[in-house]
Amino acid sequence: MSTSEMSNDPPEGGQKVWLDWRSIAASAAALAIAFAIVFIAWMILRPLAILLMSIILAEALEPLVQRFQKRMRRSLAVVLTYLSVVLAMVLLALTFVPMVLTEVGDLTESIPDAVDDLSAWVDEQGWVSEDQITEFFEGQMENGGGGFAEAPLMIVSGLAELTLAVFLSIYWLIGKPGARSLALSMVPPHRRDEAEDISAEVGSTIGGYIRGVVISGAILAVVAFIGLTLIGVDFALPLAMFMFFGELIPIIGPLAALVPALIVAAFDSMTKMLLVIGLYLVIQFLESSVVYPQVMKRQASIPPILVIFALLAGGSVGGLIGALVAIPLAGAIRVLIIRLAVPRIQKRLGNNQPVKE
Repeated sequence: MSTSEMSNDPPEGGQKVWLDWRSIAASAAALAIAFAIVFIAWMILRPLAILLMSIILAEALEPLVQRFQKRMRRSLAVVLTYLSVVLAMVLLALTFVPMVLTEVGDLTESIPDAVDDLSAWVDEQGWVSEDQITEFFEGQMENGGGGFAEAPLMIVSGLAELTLAVFLSIYWLIGKPGARSLALSMVPPHRRDEAEDISAEVGSTIGGYIRGVVISGAILAVVAFIGLTLIGVDFALPLAMFMFFGELIPIIGPLAALVPALIVAAFDSMTKMLLVIGLYLVIQFLESSVVYPQVMKRQASIPPILVIFALLAGGSVGGLIGALVAIPLAGAIRVLIIRLAVPRIQKRLGNNQPVKE
């Protein structure tokens, strides 16, 4: 048997066809692997979001853990941190929840009268009859009955996921030093200091965003409460709480918090409604020009354009949880790109100027 017959290489005439088939097979395999990764990521999207929420929560509490750790073991510092947070939340609940519930009860009782006044006013304008408005609200209540029935199940499911995220965050904080040491052991010795700095910066960005949102939300809620009280709008405390929780969802949340305030003020007088619009414009200016830049500059350096993009991308993939998780995750990816990818690209291009964040 000749050497050409024993060879595994294709004949010269078929070499091009052989290479084409090999390229097609490699492309098909890569495409199949990519689809498999996307499918697996989609299937575990909810658990993965809960895990990321726990990491974000843990990194937000890391500075407090480090303060307690100066006087005790880390495990005890973690437990004391969570006990302090729970105690603070209980005190806030005991202080504000009774007042909020009282005002919400008054608001609920005033809704029928407000609907009657609205119906009479619209009927006077001649747009639609009062009977048509009553039928509209009754139809909305009937259509929303299924949603109200599902609400308790959604609340229980959300509380269960939040509880799971809290417990996972406790384990993350306790095991973080060991995990970091293991990760650094796989880095070359001459790069470990840089890797440790990058790891600390990523953690600071992830946790700092949550701290910044809570701080800015509390500041704006206090401003909203004082402003609504001075204007004389009823139910100022619940409306200020809307502002606080709306701040947790950038861009959309503060605008959504304006709607109930406008509705409540409109039932009182047109003058109060215009004053509320002016108040919320002032709050929006304070948020974009003073509070957000100053707080976020100290807590986490995430550009507003990146916040908007991450909000839209995370919301389209994972809804509200995806939007909340995507923003600090995008900040962490930004740190990795600036600290790892950009210097290497600059080195190849012969440009060693530092990146301005």
